[in-house]
Amino acid sequence: MRFVAFVMLIAGAGLCSFADAEERVPVAPSFLMDLEPEEKAVPTPYFIHPDLFGLWKAALAHPESEMRRNVAEAISTAHKKGHEGLSTFEPDLLNVLKQEKPLSASRYAAAKALVTLDCRNSAAALFEASQSDGKDMRQLVEPVLADWGFAPIQDVWSKRVQTAETPRRELVLAFRGLAKCQVVAAQGDLVQIASNVTQPADIRLTAAKAAGELSDTGLEAVALKLISRESAAIIDRLCAASLLVKQRSTQAVELNTKLAGDAEPAVAGLALRNLFETDPQTVLPVAEASLKNLDASVRRVAIEAYIKIPTAERIEVLATHLSDPHPELRSLVREGFITHRENAEFADLILDLSIKALNGDEWRAQEQGALLAATFDRKELASRLVELLPSNRHEVAIATAWALRVLAVPETAEGITAQLDRQSKLLTFTEVEIENQVCHLCEALAVLKYKPATSIMELYIPKRDQYSRLPRSAAIWSLGQIYADVAANSEGPQQESALTKAAQFLGVKDRSDVQTAEKLAEAFMERVDDTESQHPEAEEVRRTSALAIGRIKAASQLDSLKTKIGDEANNTEVELAMRWAIFRISGEEVPIAPPTQHERNGWFLEPINRIEPRTSDITQ
Repeated sequence: MRFVAFVMLIAGAGLCSFADAEERVPVAPSFLMDLEPEEKAVPTPYFIHPDLFGLWKAALAHPESEMRRNVAEAISTAHKKGHEGLSTFEPDLLNVLKQEKPLSASRYAAAKALVTLDCRNSAAALFEASQSDGKDMRQLVEPVLADWGFAPIQDVWSKRVQTAETPRRELVLAFRGLAKCQVVAAQGDLVQIASNVTQPADIRLTAAKAAGELSDTGLEAVALKLISRESAAIIDRLCAASLLVKQRSTQAVELNTKLAGDAEPAVAGLALRNLFETDPQTVLPVAEASLKNLDASVRRVAIEAYIKIPTAERIEVLATHLSDPHPELRSLVREGFITHRENAEFADLILDLSIKALNGDEWRAQEQGALLAATFDRKELASRLVELLPSNRHEVAIATAWALRVLAVPETAEGITAQLDRQSKLLTFTEVEIENQVCHLCEALAVLKYKPATSIMELYIPKRDQYSRLPRSAAIWSLGQIYADVAANSEGPQQESALTKAAQFLGVKDRSDVQTAEKLAEAFMERVDDTESQHPEAEEVRRTSALAIGRIKAASQLDSLKTKIGDEANNTEVELAMRWAIFRISGEEVPIAPPTQHERNGWFLEPINRIEPRTSDITQ
């Protein structure tokens, strides 16, 4: 089982090792409502009570071991939470480390705190503790000493590798430490272990990886010997590929090419990665076969090579992987297409292949085709996107809804509204994916300013069991966009006569846009104001409701906003939105107080006196 785990580890590493064709934020559906307002709330800042350090220093000198352990753990926690000045405890922690008996919990906690604080001056003491304490201390300290380049431990690692009785976990520490510190003199011992068939598979593989990291020449012969053995096992081939990870000679390329065709994906994927790092051109002879491999890590390297060195033929092959079973590979091909679309030689071909993907029957390709259609601004594809909105694959449904919002073709508004109506009639949203599509549909109609969809979006304003906060926020934000500035010159809500109401009921007379906007603003303010009920309104809904009031410019709600926000706005997303709305309606800038700092408490040992929250000096 341990060997299988190592094979899976190698394969998984390949999945995470690729680089996008270009440094860019990948194309992905996102929400417009998240962009407003530009000013964002600052996370609540915390401070440590000024008397706490003194208490902790006294506790570190206390004779009770458990007291010292608790303080050391608290110091580590405080550092991880971002508090500064904790390096002042280094001498006290060192005293605990030196005075405590080996294997004690407080000694381990002190060592962990020193490691957490990156106290490199304590390396010698940590080294001593790691050798006198048990395996847990070594597992904690030795990787850090390797990162710090602490030379004295390198001899310990070298001797450990040469000792047959060394426990496996400590051997692994030694292998990784020697590789990290580039102790080239240990390479021979590492190679010997990697080649020894009597050693456990995981030990051999770790040794081979360490040896391969130590030099870029001279390991080809060892790798050849490993794969030339009669009935060479998977572990032999894995070790060979690991040894060749930095080798760039002609022989190394030949050996990696041979291993790239291995039946074991972990071997093939590692060898292909070696070739790619040597020169992407060296992948091309085996790329066609690699693209047919069932393992994603193997296909990935071949895809990267085709993206790196494109031709028309390779781009056509890449297009077939817009429907690759692995989502990251589909995204990789899509981003490659976006990159090479700027090349006039491939622009038309990439567009044709993207259209073909969208018009096909394969859902994975449809998803990528929709994203590409939006990225390439192909408005002529809008009708096909509308056709795909009801797809039973949420990936396609979301991508097409987002693409329609980006393309903003007026003729699609009716189809978008029809899909929104279908989704809104569901008894409940049982999937986040359905909610995401509803959000994109609402935002698409907002961009198109499509007022006939108002009655559907209005369903989302009140709190309902079947609609969650995300689609409600999107619908409210979108209504604000649709009726932007409509209430700017309004004198407030207008009373409707009984005759007008009757006419509206019979469908003879519609509300004016101003009346609709004012009624919406009134409903939005109810959401903003809903903070004292048994089930207060969700913060996201309150935020977009405030934004919608400001977008509509509903002066009728100005006093209510000011009352709700108070004399000075606090540092929350909702109150920033209210402040934005007030400014948009009246041009009045409402001052906002700096974030309020709070004392971080809950420590095992604290001062008796508490400090009230205070104004932070953090500015936005």
